[in-house]
Amino acid sequence: MSQYLCPVCRAPMNRDLSPRIPFIRHFQIALLTTSLVGLVYLLIGPYAAMKASIVYFPIWAVFEFLHWVQMREALNCKVCDFDPMLYQRDWKRARARIEQKMTKVHDNLEIEIKARIDKVIASKASSKALARTEATVTTQTITQKATQPATATKTSNASNKIASAATLKSTESTNQTAKSLKNL
Repeated sequence: MSQYLCPVCRAPMNRDLSPRIPFIRHFQIALLTTSLVGLVYLLIGPYAAMKASIVYFPIWAVFEFLHWVQMREALNCKVCDFDPMLYQRDWKRARARIEQKMTKVHDNLEIEIKARIDKVIASKASSKALARTEATVTTQTITQKATQPATATKTSNASNKIASAATLKSTESTNQTAKSLKNL
């Protein structure tokens, strides 16, 4: 396993595969060949089975091709889509591929950032409107309490004191909320 940086975007990359087929794959090829030869032996006969043993080489070629495809995928950068094999063959196509990927990523990023900004602005505007309506309601409540007749009983005076204290507390909490929203 080798670690290196992408030459275009400097993202860390790992190459987990070796350039050669591992021993276990050769064992799988031999096992597949043996099973195919045994099948031919049972269906056709021993002479055809000896000729069928040549199937090892086409199977090996298929496994080599699949390993090559895996190696090529492992070499590609996941961030910028840099392909070193394509770069060796045609650097203009490799550059166009990277530019296409980067413009796609940046366009999506710009759309996401604009959506987030709009969401924050909308939440601030709605919280300011909510704070204004709460302040208006508390002001109206205080003015209503002040305009009530003075001929109320002692119990109504006590309930008025409690209500005015609650109104004062709600006004203070509304002011604190408004201040914290302004700080955002």
